[in-house]
Amino acid sequence: MPNFFNYPRTTKLNISYCQNIANSVVTSDDCGVSIDCRGTARFVSCLQSNNGSKLNGSTCSETTSSEECSRKLQERQQTCFRRNSGLLPDSKFCHLYYDCSDLAKSKICQYPKLFSTNTNTCRDFKNVKCGSRIEFKSYCQYYPRSHYGIRGPPCELNHPNCEGYPDGANPHTEKTGAGSPWYMLCSGERFIKEGLCPNARYGFNKKSCQVVECNQNINKYYPTEWCRGYIWCYYGRQFQYNCAIGTVFDFKRQSCQHVYDVCKPCGARTC
Repeated sequence: MPNFFNYPRTTKLNISYCQNIANSVVTSDDCGVSIDCRGTARFVSCLQSNNGSKLNGSTCSETTSSEECSRKLQERQQTCFRRNSGLLPDSKFCHLYYDCSDLAKSKICQYPKLFSTNTNTCRDFKNVKCGSRIEFKSYCQYYPRSHYGIRGPPCELNHPNCEGYPDGANPHTEKTGAGSPWYMLCSGERFIKEGLCPNARYGFNKKSCQVVECNQNINKYYPTEWCRGYIWCYYGRQFQYNCAIGTVFDFKRQSCQHVYDVCKPCGARTC
């Protein structure tokens, strides 16, 4: 039986990633990942195997015959020899870096962080300038996974791509269909989380899908599923409460009201 970890994972990319590298291939410093812009834009990765595998033709292996990969490893060795220790950025990809104690394999910043050349650490993407390094925005570009039928469903099913979408709740790109209540929460074109709109009785609606995203700056109430209760976001903490029988949560008035006094979709009133 074939070992599927010996095959690289391939993810389709927006053609915009190939604007400056048309009809060519860009490879990470450890030769573990690459962008192939020869035709359809693709991201190819061997990093999911966690054993330092490298792209070697059409497979992943612990060694590679590429002279370029050998040259890049020597360059990293020389750089680390001068520095003695520490973390250094990958020269091609902004979410990758390597540790001088383990030069053979790139490390991945936790999504959606990027590696800062100013601090030589993974930082919030909003505080990192990638320069000429390629900046990925999708979770599945950080952690490529196999396709359905090999080792589970597509990565995008639970980690949709927010590229091109505004901040806030947007209709889920994968869990679609008439009346689908699924949303994806985006910030800076990065995927934050997914879920069901709490009052999505008639499917996703941008205005009525009040998504709970508690942070240190919010002191507000949000409806739970079907508006039968509410969540209190209190400066980074959250508390959940139920409304009394016959009442639902009215987001506008920030309190539980009789179902006939609350506008649809939470209540029965037509406003």
